[in-house]
Amino acid sequence: MATKKTTEKKAASTAPKADKGRVESPASADRHSLIVKAQRDFIDSIADRVEKGEPFKRAAERKVIAGILRAWAKRIPDAPPNSPGAAAKLDPGNVAIHFACLVNGQGRSKSAAAGELARIYDVSPEAIREAIAKFEEPAMRLVPKKTDASH
Repeated sequence: MATKKTTEKKAASTAPKADKGRVESPASADRHSLIVKAQRDFIDSIADRVEKGEPFKRAAERKVIAGILRAWAKRIPDAPPNSPGAAAKLDPGNVAIHFACLVNGQGRSKSAAAGELARIYDVSPEAIREAIAKFEEPAMRLVPKKTDASH
């Protein structure tokens, strides 16, 4: 006859494990695909609202958006994707956003920003300007201008 303690212990050992906010539970491929679909649909619905300019009044919604962005940021690899010694392939759109962060976010001149990116990416400032030309305008609209709090 099982006692309450052994029944609780057995139930705990078969229950999904929770570790630092994560739940581990075996899921079949079918169930996993349903879970993934639900998560993607939810994230797509948030993206639709962002694109439409709809406000997020509830704190929980804003926390979800912030969490998604932070998770995305954590997934950016620390090491370059190319083999050691090979030239890195840079995404001009990402470089343009970096450029916009320097100009709009930090108040640098376009020339200074191109120079800094040239040093970071080990190319000429002209190469930076050429690479981002197609993406500069949308990137500048994407990154808000720094407000000067001293005035």
